[in-house]
This record gives sequence, structure tokens and C-alpha cells, in this order.
Amino acid sequence: MQRRRFTNEFKQQIIREANETHNCALVARNHDLSPSQVAKWVRETDYPIPKGISLTKETKELVKQNNMLKKLLAEKELESAILQDLLNAYRRLKIRRDKIYQEVTEGIRELLDERLLKYDSRIS
Repeated sequence: MQRRRFTNEFKQQIIREANETHNCALVARNHDLSPSQVAKWVRETDYPIPKGISLTKETKELVKQNNMLKKLLAEKELESAILQDLLNAYRRLKIRRDKIYQEVTEGIRELLDERLLKYDSRIS
């Protein structure tokens, strides 16, 4: 049996379909490929190994761990950004609340002053 060669465009199409369907076996069946080949292509895109590095088990594990840590870092950065946005929104609301409180307090003082003046004018 002769070995088949696939173009990068074809591999990318297969990887895209496998990621969309979450089913390597189905995609392989539709394109007359081996399910393990499709799974390997998907895995290689999830955990790319830089050129020039030998593909030992330890290297693959290190690349996998590095990519996992990159994803974790990205999640933490996103979480941090979301929390920062929430904090900024809270601060804006607090400033508005304080401003409204100040305006209401000033309004109440003005009303009290007016009533006291009316009361004083009645007494005098």
C-alpha cells in the first residue's frame, strides 16, 4: 500500500470539521481516513511542537504542559480583566451614589432652611 500525502489546506479542513463536530471518527469516515490520523492532526494543532526539537515522549509532555499553562494564564488574564471591569463599574456606581446622596442631602438642608425661615418669620 502506498503512503498518501495530504496538503496543509486539506488537513486544516479536516481539523476544522473535527473541532466543529467533536467527532474525529465521523470526520475520518466521511473523508475515507483513519480515525487515529484525524485525531493525531487535531492533537498536533492543540499541542504544536516547534520545529528543530526532537519528538521524545518527554518533549511532547513538556509542550503539552506548556500549552496547558498558556491556556491557564490566558484564562486568569481574562478573569482579571473581568474583575477589573467590575471593580471600575462598582467605583462609578459608588461615585454616582455618593453624588446623589450629596444632592439629596443638600436638597433636604435647603428645604429645612426654608421651613425654618418660615417658622421664624411666623414667630417673630
